[in-house]
Amino acid sequence: MYLHAERLLAKAGRQGARGGVYPPERSGGGRGPVCTSEARKTGDAPCAAPGQRPQRGLVSLLVRVSAPDFQGRVAAGTGRCGGKRRMHSSRSAGGDASRNDRQTLFTFTAMNMFTELVKIRFLVNLGMVVAPTIPDWITRLLHQVEGISFTPIDGESFKVSVPGGKHYTFTVRSFPSLSREKALHLITSWKDSNSTRIRPIVASRKLAPPTRDILRQANLSWIEAETGVCHFVAPGILIETTIEEHGRQQDSDATKIRLRDRSGLIAEAVLTSPRADELRLSSIVKQTNVSSGLASRLFRRLTDLAILTEQGAGPNRKWKLTDLGALLDLWAQEEREVERVTGLYVWSRSPAALYDKLPVLNDLKVQWALAGVSAANLYAPTLTTTPNPIVRIDASVPASRVAEVLGGEIVQKGANLHLWQTKGNAALYKVAPWVTAHGGIGRASEGLLQIVSQPRAYIESITGPGRTPDVAQNLRERMIASNV
Repeated sequence: MYLHAERLLAKAGRQGARGGVYPPERSGGGRGPVCTSEARKTGDAPCAAPGQRPQRGLVSLLVRVSAPDFQGRVAAGTGRCGGKRRMHSSRSAGGDASRNDRQTLFTFTAMNMFTELVKIRFLVNLGMVVAPTIPDWITRLLHQVEGISFTPIDGESFKVSVPGGKHYTFTVRSFPSLSREKALHLITSWKDSNSTRIRPIVASRKLAPPTRDILRQANLSWIEAETGVCHFVAPGILIETTIEEHGRQQDSDATKIRLRDRSGLIAEAVLTSPRADELRLSSIVKQTNVSSGLASRLFRRLTDLAILTEQGAGPNRKWKLTDLGALLDLWAQEEREVERVTGLYVWSRSPAALYDKLPVLNDLKVQWALAGVSAANLYAPTLTTTPNPIVRIDASVPASRVAEVLGGEIVQKGANLHLWQTKGNAALYKVAPWVTAHGGIGRASEGLLQIVSQPRAYIESITGPGRTPDVAQNLRERMIASNV
């Protein structure tokens, strides 16, 4: 708005240089003489009414920023409004107002609008110098933390006092979403700054457990809007608590769409897109067979979280995936857990040999695929021993039928193969044949094994037991490296 006003001022100056502004129409409907350089040199004021100073383009500027009512009134006196004739003179409209009456109305309205313009410019300039402040939800949560005294200082800084007279100064660093990669970058930047008196505190909607672990190991504080988790750490203090309050920040309607089931398919399509820098909504809808409304709301949410960046408008609108790690974290947090897990025991000489038996599942004529850590370890070999296979299979197929085809049996303990089944079979959306490297697992049945996508294998492994998260992290690093 400020820049627009400056442009109008410049235009008004140019208009004045070309010849000024016409005065109110005379009773005959004609216009006054045009301002000339000679007139300005001699001190005459042909651009203004008798006894008045020249307006020098002020009316032209004010008409463009005025209310509709003012536009009509000025047009009645000048015959111009934004370059177009809007109304005739009062005489031509059937009135008999004198020239002095019209000039009085013209001058009064112009001066009144000039006052409004000054107000606008004052408010705009005032807004430009206002310093950032601590978000209300942070203030509300910190006032409820027991054992500390919270005092805002200025901008996004505040002071925390603890019993014993110790004081610590923190600066809020807000992130709509924070992946572990960005957390590591933040830690490096903070350590390089050698700032020990003012410590950062990360403020985010919700942090993934691995990101929390990274911040905890670096002795950084954080606070979460959605969970109410407050973690304060400084020399001599360590406070970690969860604030339970009914007024905690809630997601808007757009953010209530969780990445699970069919909504999770959109995340999977984005993560596996070969052109992550040119994501089209229509293409994602076609791939996932979800409604355009659902995809649009989910894209809006991911844009608000700074995971996607919107570019262009209308039919040329597209999105770019700017934070792959944050999208993986969000999807891993919100995807629904497996509904039904069945353990089978199938005889084989080794777990690797058991993989070679799995292609017989193609005889069932249903969708199935390797999943979980067994899929993640194929994509990113990490474990020294081959993990027992995990197979996702169509939820309509009885587990007993799968055991019969494989020549095994359902067991409660001692299973060496697990079946995962979930209603809707959304996890089987991006299934592809597995082509193994020379000497790798499944070499004997190359192209006959089915496997879930890499992002799906990651979110299914990141919270697993034992060394499963290590496999998931290895796969994550490979996906991010290939996306750069």
